[in-house]
Amino acid sequence: MQGVTKRFQVDEIYIDVLRGIDLKIEGGDFTAVMGASGSGKSTLMNILGCLDTPTSGKYFLAGRDVSALNDDELSLIRNELIGFVFQQFYLLHYATVIENVLLPTIYRHGKNSREKTNLQEIALELLKTVGLHERAKFRPRQLSGGQQQRVAIARALINDPELIICDEPTGQLDSNTSKGIMAILKELNERGKTIVVVTHDSQVAAHAKKILYISDGMIVDK
Repeated sequence: MQGVTKRFQVDEIYIDVLRGIDLKIEGGDFTAVMGASGSGKSTLMNILGCLDTPTSGKYFLAGRDVSALNDDELSLIRNELIGFVFQQFYLLHYATVIENVLLPTIYRHGKNSREKTNLQEIALELLKTVGLHERAKFRPRQLSGGQQQRVAIARALINDPELIICDEPTGQLDSNTSKGIMAILKELNERGKTIVVVTHDSQVAAHAKKILYISDGMIVDK
């Protein structure tokens, strides 16, 4: 990111949420972004994840300037390069665990893809990675909160993204379960995935290799 700003208009009032963000995250990094409520960290995450665009400045993702892409172009970028893990699990409760994991592949391969069998094998392997392959046919309501978050991690990985963005991934979980989730993210990073975790929890941030602090829309020293 180079000089990234984000301004919102509420009625006749302009609110500067990000104010000149300069930021470089290398492939293979494990970075935590910390800040209080209202500091701008969620807006920063949205731009990092191509869910939003800057008001000004440049954002280069995997060597491409994505600062001014339209919604359709951003959707393609997200589907190809980015996996998301949110505080809310956002699982479809009427679908099985494996169907939830496979959901992002519909947009890339279509419902009747010839690769359906291969994708199911990949999904099962990912569920094995997060320790849930034996529950592939369960529905989310049959799982604990920690198990649902592990399903969400498997779903984030199904398209083999280069970047995984996690927004308060342990926010709904107890401390022991949180440690398990962070251990999975750390293992994924050791396998080469780039991880960005947005959090207010210093114990979560401690798992990262690098911690960035944001305050009043700017990256600051601790």
